[in-house]
Amino acid sequence: MSPAHRDRPDKKNENPWTQYTESASQQDGESPKGWKHTVLGCLPAVFVMAVLLALIVYFGRARGLFAGQDGKYDLGYAIAMVLLVGALVQGLPRQGYMRAGKQILLWIGVLFVFILAYAYRGELGDVRDRMMAVLVPDRGMAVAEGVRSFEIADDGHFYIQARVNGLPVLFLADTGATNVVLTRYDAQRIGMDTENLDYDGRASTANGMVRVARISLNTLEVGDYTLDNFPASVNDSELDTSLLGMSFFSRLESYGVEGKTLTITWRTD
Repeated sequence: MSPAHRDRPDKKNENPWTQYTESASQQDGESPKGWKHTVLGCLPAVFVMAVLLALIVYFGRARGLFAGQDGKYDLGYAIAMVLLVGALVQGLPRQGYMRAGKQILLWIGVLFVFILAYAYRGELGDVRDRMMAVLVPDRGMAVAEGVRSFEIADDGHFYIQARVNGLPVLFLADTGATNVVLTRYDAQRIGMDTENLDYDGRASTANGMVRVARISLNTLEVGDYTLDNFPASVNDSELDTSLLGMSFFSRLESYGVEGKTLTITWRTD
């Protein structure tokens, strides 16, 4: 006798995956299909949609929504969202209520975190500024409106990160310097042709007299404080860092050093 009939699948179970899909359906709580089962299966989704739509209409009417031509579009949009929620609820049994519930709670938690972060964006911004002030002292920290503080660097000096003509430039805060002085390198970075500047001025430094070229900065920004058409100069000698001198500090309302913190204040009106 030929054993070929043993290799032919049973007609009652022609699909070899049926045993797995049926067992999965039973584990998820699905019962055999039928019109009663279909109707009963839709009840949770219908209930959720009815409650959600009732809440939207109630609060919408209380706030004067759904009135006029634009209100019709709002109502249509609300109905579309309700139907979408109903479709999601209807699909929950296929994934299993426990698994779907965990996913919903996860997304609710993520949404809550985003809402919380937005609600406390001001406080979080202060925390960010404090962290950056520790990690990058020359950026400073906004203490209040029109007030900014800078921590002392490891070498005992105060450095201020400013923006000159929209570009970042690191300055050494030097109240002993008369003017704002740019190194040749920083001047080139902001687009100046240092080779063709007129170095007809003289300035006294720790290394003696040096030549300087008088220039005008379109903007000089420190934090939210902006000075337009600000006079400055470019040093023709070797200068490691650009200097923020008294011509800047004299424009402030006040400045002072307390402990290891330099605080500058300017008028905001």
